[in-house]
Amino acid sequence: MRVDLGVIGSDSIEIERFCMIAGKLGFSGLSTTIQQDTPVKILGQIEVYRRVDIRGKTTPSVRKQIDKVRKRAVIVSIEIGPIDSTNWAVEDNRIDLLTVNPRGEYTLRATTARMAASSDIALEIQIAPLLQATGLNRSKILKTYRETIAVASQNDMRILLTSGATTPIGLRSPVAITYVGILLGMEKQVSNNAITKFPAEIVQRNLKKLEPDYVNPSVKVLQRRKKL
Repeated sequence: MRVDLGVIGSDSIEIERFCMIAGKLGFSGLSTTIQQDTPVKILGQIEVYRRVDIRGKTTPSVRKQIDKVRKRAVIVSIEIGPIDSTNWAVEDNRIDLLTVNPRGEYTLRATTARMAASSDIALEIQIAPLLQATGLNRSKILKTYRETIAVASQNDMRILLTSGATTPIGLRSPVAITYVGILLGMEKQVSNNAITKFPAEIVQRNLKKLEPDYVNPSVKVLQRRKKL
């Protein structure tokens, strides 16, 4: 099961083209910010998972958004931001991904990475900003990504690689994404896991959480009492 968890499209008309290209590249699913009515939709051979990116620089704002969207999305992410709101967010295991800002406005601290690891929140590296940049800007993004990956690795935080595609032609194959990970300083097996094993595990875990009988990882409702 190969899933690209970072399709950042905005045009619902293009979702079928995203799926067509994703299938040709070897993916069986993708998670997208393109609006859809249900957490999961099947288009052809591709499962499309709803993704919500949390925006907010204050803890109350972040908390309110998580409460609102968690049951309506398969993937919930938040970008690395101010230390207070980011550290609060990574203590909440309803968050799945902590996304790197390619501009490097905010950096991942070791304490934040350790907290995220204990909540099983993964670091997300979107490769589109790197591939689209040129010259000095590309060098800056490369430096930001490498430094962030190093901090995450040193603190046992899982790392995910996603396309970050905003258009269908921005999608990349799992093999291509793996080699970008190697360029960023990841070992080949770790980079391969970042686009194959870890995304699939997160999706499977969260689909279980969306089941009506789910309570927590160790508890499931087997039978409900009939109303009199």
